[in-house]
Amino acid sequence: MIESQQNNNSNTTKRNFMEINNRSIEQVLQEMDKSSIVRKKKSPFAGLFLIASGVLCLIIDTQLPETAGNTWSPLLIIGTIILALTGALTLSFRKKEYVHPPTGKRIFFKELFFDTTEKESLIRLMRNRNLNMLDTLKRSTHDTLKLRIATTSTGDICLIQAVAYIPYEYVDITDVHRLTDEETQTLFAYIDKKD
Repeated sequence: MIESQQNNNSNTTKRNFMEINNRSIEQVLQEMDKSSIVRKKKSPFAGLFLIASGVLCLIIDTQLPETAGNTWSPLLIIGTIILALTGALTLSFRKKEYVHPPTGKRIFFKELFFDTTEKESLIRLMRNRNLNMLDTLKRSTHDTLKLRIATTSTGDICLIQAVAYIPYEYVDITDVHRLTDEETQTLFAYIDKKD
C-alpha cells in the first residue's frame, strides 16, 4: 500500500512538473508595450547589396570584348545568377528581430548551460533574484538545463528564464524575470568572467 502511494506521489510530481505552462521570453516580448519593445524585420541592405553585385557582374560582362576562349563571360553570368538569387532569397526570408525603441538597440539572445543537478538551485536562485550566486552553480556544455537571456548590448532591458530539456521538448521551468539595472550588471559581469 505504501509503495503504491509513493508511486502515485512520484507520478503526480512528474506530471505537475510536465504541466508547467510558463510563458516563454518571446511571448513576453510580444506582449510588451510597443514603447518598450517592437518586433520588426531585419534591414534589407544585405539582400539589396547582393542583387546590386549581381547587376554589376552583368554590366561588367557586357563591357568585356567577346573573344574566342574567353572564360570570364560565363563565370560572370554564373556569378550574376548566384548573387541575384541569393539576394532575392535574403530579401524574401528576412528574420524578425526585437528592438528596444528608446535606444534603437536590437535584442539578442544568449544561453548559459548548467549541469542538470543544479536545476533546483537555479530555480531557487531565480525566485530569490540572487544572481550573485550564479558562480556557485556548476556549468555544463550540454543544453539540458539552460538560462536563457534576452538583452540589448547595453543592458537597457534584460529578461531571463530557466529552461530544461524533458524528453522530446524544452520546458520553461520558471517565469520570465525582468532584471533591474543592478541585476543586469551582475549578470553581465558573470558572463564576461565565464566567456
